[in-house]
Amino acid sequence: MKISVILSRFPYPLEKGDKLRIYHQIRLLQKEHQVQIIAVTESKPEPEHIQELEKISSEIHFYPLQKSNQIWQLFQAFFKGLPLQLGYFFQPQLFKDLPKLLKEFGTETAYFQLPRTAPYARDLKIRKVIDYQDTFSQGMYRQYKKSNLLLKPLLWMEYKRMQRYEAKILDRFDASTIISEQDRELIQHPKRDQIKIVRNGVDFEFFHPNPRIEKSFDLVFVGNMSYPPNILAAEFLVNEILPKLKSEPKVLIAGANPHKRVEKLSSHQVVISGWLDDIREAYWKSKIFIAPMKIGTGLQNKLLEAMSIGLPCITTPLANNALQAPKSSISIGESSDELAQAIEKLLQNPNQIKHQGELGRKFVHQEFSWEAAIKPLNEILQG
Repeated sequence: MKISVILSRFPYPLEKGDKLRIYHQIRLLQKEHQVQIIAVTESKPEPEHIQELEKISSEIHFYPLQKSNQIWQLFQAFFKGLPLQLGYFFQPQLFKDLPKLLKEFGTETAYFQLPRTAPYARDLKIRKVIDYQDTFSQGMYRQYKKSNLLLKPLLWMEYKRMQRYEAKILDRFDASTIISEQDRELIQHPKRDQIKIVRNGVDFEFFHPNPRIEKSFDLVFVGNMSYPPNILAAEFLVNEILPKLKSEPKVLIAGANPHKRVEKLSSHQVVISGWLDDIREAYWKSKIFIAPMKIGTGLQNKLLEAMSIGLPCITTPLANNALQAPKSSISIGESSDELAQAIEKLLQNPNQIKHQGELGRKFVHQEFSWEAAIKPLNEILQG
């Protein structure tokens, strides 16, 4: 079968959750099908990144966004009552070329990742599938609740527009997918139960324990550090949780593009590493993984990776809602006091660190293989 995948980002390197999800989906789909990648890009991809995708696909096309055109598209989206991100990621030349690209490839199903790619599906006469991934509108709402007064009107507008758009596009596609039951329940459409659950997985062979590496840090938090939910979580960890601890643990905050607000958290106690060529080093060098998420939606890949490596994990109920890890394999806390207590409990008990890490690793191995995650998607794409 020939499948075309339409993306709002070039899916490599794997520094964002949407890239990680689609990369592994394409990697496994290509084993049974021919997959064409068609992506909008914010900058021209590096040759080595193109080469990595050539290993897992049959054909690649990318369309760089142009700043001058983005301003015009944002302007149009605003006055049409559409989410602004639709305007930001809309590439007119791709919209014009897409029918020809699909026809020349012999596409049987077009797979669109994220609602922001839905405008490209208009008028296409082939089978179309949309992956919501998670509920973007809810993410905007949580950002709105935590934002300053200047940003609140803009975020509220984007939240309401995205909420309407997520419901509107459901009827435009032959099938749709989302990452969790919790996210599906937030789609404001009477037929939302028709949206199929396609979870994420974790690469167990890649994310494995490495006892030979010395533990240099007590706590580690990993993620794209320009992403608002991760910025807020990093600030929550350093400014509100750490001061509650009796001890002074060494903390590593690792991930691409650290925002200025994250860089300001650096101290004798807190290391901000920025991008790491191999993110496993951050996990391997640390005793405990913490993801104190206050906002955000969907399944946290960082929790899957940390648990696969065998780190005991501490997180909030918000992050565990999609993961659904049992209490024996993860520590949960809502407030800074509860999260601080969870940290102290583990740091004071090395045997508990080992035990919880083993249970967490066993849990993700049973529930979150990419091979298992791809099966329902494969069936949906084939109709």
